Amino acid sequence: MLGSFWLLSGSGHDYEVSAGQLALFAAFGQNYVASAAGRLDPPMWSLVVEVSFYAVLPLAGWVLVRCARRGRMVAACAGLAGLGVAWSAAGALLAWPETAMSTLPTFLPVFACGMAAAALAHRRVPARAPARGLMVSGAVLVCADAWWHHQGTGMTGHVVRDLPAALGFAAVVATVAARPPAVLSRAPLRGLGTISYGLYLWHLPVLLWLRFEGLMPGGFVLPWLEVTALAALVAYASWVLVERPAIEAVGRWRPWTRRVPSFPAELHVKPVPSVA
Repeated sequence: MLGSFWLLSGSGHDYEVSAGQLALFAAFGQNYVASAAGRLDPPMWSLVVEVSFYAVLPLAGWVLVRCARRGRMVAACAGLAGLGVAWSAAGALLAWPETAMSTLPTFLPVFACGMAAAALAHRRVPARAPARGLMVSGAVLVCADAWWHHQGTGMTGHVVRDLPAALGFAAVVATVAARPPAVLSRAPLRGLGTISYGLYLWHLPVLLWLRFEGLMPGGFVLPWLEVTALAALVAYASWVLVERPAIEAVGRWRPWTRRVPSFPAELHVKPVPSVA
């Protein structure tokens, strides 16, 4: 947040905010204020939704555990997704402001897909052929969702949003969790996974700074390479100077917390039992 403020300070662009608004971003409240929503570092909007989810997770977890004891875990996740779709439908029909739609209820279907994937993958190892089929099907859903939104979705898209992509990613994640591909153990991918969170948060401020300073070349390939390389360097510095020390500090406060991985992060793969 402070890095984005420093990069954009004095640019005069719409993304720039005043120092007095930083407290709002620090409290994860920018989504609820129209003058701050989507500014400073636009990807941070998702953190507001995630923090909201963590706040209600104890209650949601209690409900889901009770459903799991009755064998209705996936049905409960489907119910959560239905509530989110109903919320989005009401917002689209009643023209609610964006500050009402950038909230947790809108994205309940996405979280529900993730919880359903965890429930389905728990202690289940699919055979190799079904796992590949599930992986391919998930990838097709993600690409189809991108193509659908690119073509224009109308009212249906405002209601369903990216639920097809969420289902596709859930299928891919459940498959990878059950049968981790060997390629994931390669150092370059493990390194990318280590800095991926910082790369997600830093890439747009870096892009905007390059554009404001007139350092962005023309075309597509060169700008993409420039932004990717610089954002990766900044994300690595962020991991070394901010993220890893913060995790280590929490580890000293909570000794039972998992130790901080090295760079690139270690990949712990459980042995896959044979499947008849």
